Amino acid sequence: VACSALAQAQSEAPARVGRVSLVQGPVTISTEDGDQPEGAMVNWPVTADNRITTERNARTEIRIGSTAVRLDGGSSLEVLELDDERLALLLHHGSASVRIRNPEVLDGFSIETPQGRVRMREAGSLRIDAGRDYSVVDVFDGVALVEADGSSFSVRPGRRVEMRNGDLVTAQAVR
Repeated sequence: VACSALAQAQSEAPARVGRVSLVQGPVTISTEDGDQPEGAMVNWPVTADNRITTERNARTEIRIGSTAVRLDGGSSLEVLELDDERLALLLHHGSASVRIRNPEVLDGFSIETPQGRVRMREAGSLRIDAGRDYSVVDVFDGVALVEADGSSFSVRPGRRVEMRNGDLVTAQAVR
């Protein structure tokens, strides 16, 4: 009986998990089940259906393999999918800095905001700021593809795209 319970638990366990690698200030993690948010700690596991929230003046970093996602204060990020094939995130509000080192994970990576979706075409780093009525994507290294309201735009290093009311506006990136 114990062996069958262990086999069932292993088959339900996620194949790929991330971990919290940095916590500065009040950071919480909650699950889709509606459980009370818990204070995040370093090495806390991150899986699909987790929502990570940082309070004002707090920061955290999530590592999934060689990919790093840093959240600034006042941010809320949901992990939509996390498995061997995909890493899909939703930045509800706030700021996220993403660094992807391994080109093999590019096809499965995406991060959504209320205004659109961002996918990386080349390994590199970018920052996404999401508010109620706008999202801004600054690309520092690599190439990103920004999609909003049926339009898509390739963003090269040193460039910025603002998504506002279905419009995509480009400018110089701001560090």
